Amino acid sequence: MHLLISKISMTAQINRYFWGLELGSSTKSEVSNFLKRNNLTYEQNSGGDNAFYVNGELELGGYLWEPTIGFYGNTLFNIQLMIFHTVLTNNGEFMDNSGTTTNVFYDLKSKLSKLYPDAENVADSQNPGLYVLRDEKTVIILELDEERNLHLSYFDRRLGKLMQSGSGL
Repeated sequence: MHLLISKISMTAQINRYFWGLELGSSTKSEVSNFLKRNNLTYEQNSGGDNAFYVNGELELGGYLWEPTIGFYGNTLFNIQLMIFHTVLTNNGEFMDNSGTTTNVFYDLKSKLSKLYPDAENVADSQNPGLYVLRDEKTVIILELDEERNLHLSYFDRRLGKLMQSGSGL
């Protein structure tokens, strides 16, 4: 019995569900309905990228993020979340948030490594502001960029391979 429990924990997959939406499965219509139910509007770039730029913040992992939701065809391909290092305060002034984004980066890096200990860590050890995990279906990229903006992205690997190859669904 102990071996079976170990085997189950060893194959734990990276979470693919966000707010009831699933990477590689949910449709544009389902994502649009979720956003409408939560009183969030979004914009689509008419220039051809296939994404919803959400006007507002969504909570994930205890933090508020500005999301971009990407599609391959009609299917949810990725969720990209961002916390900016400079934020506009209620009184119209800009505030440097870089200490906060740095702390959140290290907090999330720790949480992700504990949550997915068996996921493959494929980050470049020479870049301490980049943390990448993957399993057979999903890639997570956590990045603290040069401007101290924090990015957290989840990608469906199958759709990513299709996109790279130029194949259709």
